[in-house]
Amino acid sequence: MPGDLSIEALGVPFRISLGAGIDHESAAHLREIWSAARVDSTDSARVYRASIEPDWKPAQADPKSFVARDLRSLESTLSSRITLAAIEERKHDLVMLHGCAVARDDGAVYAFVGPSGRGKSTLARSLARVSHYVSDETVGIDEEGRVHPHAKPLSIIDPDALDGLKTQVSPASLGLRGSGTRDLRISRIFLLDRRPDAAGVSIDPITLADSLEHLVPQLSYLPSLPRPLHRIAELYDRTGGFAVLSYSEADDITAAFADGMLDASNASGFSTTTPVDLPSHPFPGGSAGYRRIPAIDALVAENGRLCLLHGSSVTVLDGIGPSVWALTGSPIAFDDLVERVVELHGEPPSGEAAGLVGATVRELVEGGVLEELPTHVER
Repeated sequence: MPGDLSIEALGVPFRISLGAGIDHESAAHLREIWSAARVDSTDSARVYRASIEPDWKPAQADPKSFVARDLRSLESTLSSRITLAAIEERKHDLVMLHGCAVARDDGAVYAFVGPSGRGKSTLARSLARVSHYVSDETVGIDEEGRVHPHAKPLSIIDPDALDGLKTQVSPASLGLRGSGTRDLRISRIFLLDRRPDAAGVSIDPITLADSLEHLVPQLSYLPSLPRPLHRIAELYDRTGGFAVLSYSEADDITAAFADGMLDASNASGFSTTTPVDLPSHPFPGGSAGYRRIPAIDALVAENGRLCLLHGSSVTVLDGIGPSVWALTGSPIAFDDLVERVVELHGEPPSGEAAGLVGATVRELVEGGVLEELPTHVER
């Protein structure tokens, strides 16, 4: 028997029993491509089985088995399924960014976040020539800022592959160094903006409120975290603020990294506040009104902008939006809402207050932030 493959992903130990169809040569290959993530087996490891079965059909899938028709397909299956299993296990405690990451010798981790197709594996491959490989897929960060590596094989596009699968390659075979047992701490977080016509690298700081709209779609299971937006805000402060990193080629970022251009600044000094309800008049029966839909989390960011999380969608309100939200903690009639907004903000310089408030209310109802109530409602 070829034995087991023991690895760790995002701090989760796995023991994979290599079974039918996997000969000793194939087992050695699997251990080699997962070499950066291999650990000693423990009793707490999550146990799975892996096998190669040429006649296997997806309908026969077993959640505790990794099965494929050939070795190349099994490599891809292991990479994706282990990632998903680790993310599922850590969804209640780690902020998990869809991105790649490398570490300096002192354990300072630089994360580069972006959707599929932004060249994260290529970037990890380039950066890890002058640093230490942490992940090319998922960056897991705990409440203390510690990074839990996911040193999976790098997934490399092979233009000659007929099966459409990416080739899984060990970091060592590419000359990359692993992070070893270093105490890894998040240092910088960059939002990738790849531009074919970019000249070199540009680094543009971004506000927390603006960054959330770009970052939230690249976070796994964000709503499962306690106070998720506050966790992101803490990361924003811990890393000196996020930045948009525009570039053309991965080697441009590597050169900037080697020159210290990407190094961490001091803490941002930015602090968020928790929004509070504003008192409103009792909701009179027989008139239409509005009430906000409960958000998973809410915080006030720069310049009084209100950030809300509903499900996995973030909404950022400014202008009179935060006041409308604060006034709708309890049902409020539209006329009373207009009156209270005018008390807080004054009459608009142009247009009618009712029209401006109405436009904001309609936008918030359509965006799933407010709900319109029937003419009779119990408080």
